Amino acid sequence: MALLIKKSSEDFFLFAQFRHHFLLCLRLWNFLNIFLLQSQPFFDVGV
Repeated sequence: MALLIKKSSEDFFLFAQFRHHFLLCLRLWNFLNIFLLQSQPFFDVGV
């Protein structure tokens, strides 16, 4: 049982890390779009 909980918490941590990096990339993409093209952001990502 403890092993199962440990496994699921590790999976959740990996997912959280992935989500964090994904949002960071989206924000960077938005910034580049606005900065280079002077356009509207492609995705409106709120925190």
